[in-house]
Amino acid sequence: KSYSGQIFTPGEQRFTGFLPSIRDAWKMEESHFHVFATLPTEEIFTFPFETFRKANFKIAVHPTGGDINFMHKSTERKEQLQHLEKIKSALIHADSRLRWVSSTPKCSFMDLGKFGVASGYSLVKRLKKHLDPAGVFFAPYYDLEFDE
Repeated sequence: KSYSGQIFTPGEQRFTGFLPSIRDAWKMEESHFHVFATLPTEEIFTFPFETFRKANFKIAVHPTGGDINFMHKSTERKEQLQHLEKIKSALIHADSRLRWVSSTPKCSFMDLGKFGVASGYSLVKRLKKHLDPAGVFFAPYYDLEFDE
């Protein structure tokens, strides 16, 4: 069970997640900007959270897992991509990754760039090309191009 007054601790919600409660409390809709970042735990302690707080981001952090949820009430694609670039510039560790949770429908997986794929992406891409040279098994994921 959650401690009294602690509605955001996992408690009974540990299997269904605490994000719906937080999104409701912060009045975040599906079209609002929400990106989930993972980075090594030691990087959490030096992350520039204050920069994002000053820019009106709502942030939920799970330091042990290295998880950060960035939320903002912006709904325009251009503004959401600016937020995404700001977050990308703060992720300096090679193992940092990003996942869209919600955004305007005009934003896509491609906007995440190299942060949207596993650190071994180039190896996986070469392996897929080697095992399937004819391209029988098509998946757009293997055709992504990123500036390294």
